[in-house]
Amino acid sequence: MIKYLTYNEIDKTRWDDCISNAFNGIIYAYSWYLDIVCPSWDALVEDDYERVFPLTNGKKSGINYLFQPFFTQQLGVFSKSKLNEKNIENFIENIPHKYKFAEINLNTFNKISDEKYHLIPNLTHELDLIPPYEATYNHYSENTKRNIRLAIN
Repeated sequence: MIKYLTYNEIDKTRWDDCISNAFNGIIYAYSWYLDIVCPSWDALVEDDYERVFPLTNGKKSGINYLFQPFFTQQLGVFSKSKLNEKNIENFIENIPHKYKFAEINLNTFNKISDEKYHLIPNLTHELDLIPPYEATYNHYSENTKRNIRLAIN
């Protein structure tokens, strides 16, 4: 079950534990980071902080909306287990109606249909650092490998 929590209701310790253990956790989603870029952010939380979705909110001309804070490339749903399109849609459908519109960047692992939502794709380059360095190095071009050798010397 997905619950809407206001800023004061969020258990920051459990939130940060979810981000630390999420397969798609990134620095932008930690509570301390969100506190800096969007004081008084709200959240959607599923079950016992198994999945979380920060709601970075603002107000213009008396209208509540969700926005992408400066220095925050991507947010969206973060989960300790793999996500599917239905999981993401459930969170989006549970955004409180008080937010009249949203201009947010979902993270790389939040795949949803552009038939149902107005999506604008953004290009991002990410280097997966989970495999051993040798595996990553083997995928570099010969030119990059030569430049690395020159830099080491």
